[in-house]
Amino acid sequence: ALTEYSKGLHALTSANTADAAVTDLKSVLYSNRAACHLSATPPHHALAIADCTKALECNPRNVKALFRRASAYEALSTSDSVATRKQNLD
Repeated sequence: ALTEYSKGLHALTSANTADAAVTDLKSVLYSNRAACHLSATPPHHALAIADCTKALECNPRNVKALFRRASAYEALSTSDSVATRKQNLD
């Protein structure tokens, strides 16, 4: 699915960015690609955050992109705090 969303985004690079339908579609494709990054093993949180940010630039009301970006930030924060706690134990 990740490849398909990337192909769709690539196809839209030359599309009319003033067209609201194109902008909305790009937002959905970026958000869906972010979901793929989050479901990867291991998850690619930084890539998900980047794609969600692009999705929100296209459509600031994309609730799924907001949620996915928040989830990725939370996962990174949790990972960082776990690593810090582990260092403090050593």
